[in-house]
Amino acid sequence: MCQRKFNSKKMITQHMEYHKNHGPIKCQYCEKIFHFESMLNKHIKCAHSKETTSKFKCRVCERYFKSLKEKWDHEWNIHNVRKAIVDCLVCDSRFRKYSELKKHCNEEHEILIPPKKFLHWKMKDPALKC
Repeated sequence: MCQRKFNSKKMITQHMEYHKNHGPIKCQYCEKIFHFESMLNKHIKCAHSKETTSKFKCRVCERYFKSLKEKWDHEWNIHNVRKAIVDCLVCDSRFRKYSELKKHCNEEHEILIPPKKFLHWKMKDPALKC
């Protein structure tokens, strides 16, 4: 319960009834507890202005980013999160996109690899090293 003080028994009773009917509210950003929605809203406005203006949340550490690209770059660079596995089999470099792998193999290893639509992912062809 809160530490508020009251001048009358009626006000204490009303206040106790409020706490009985309204459970504590947890901040969605830092999990602090508030007993009044108005106090929670004030807290969010003061303490979490970046989170409320940034819409893209990291799936690992829950940091917020203003653009989807910033979020993807963060997840890739900090947490090594990626949807597709596109590793170079020659030097173990890692790429987010097949097009980046293709460019890398051509420039670094002078190996041409077929367009993605012609590549059979399950087939292990020794001629295709990237």
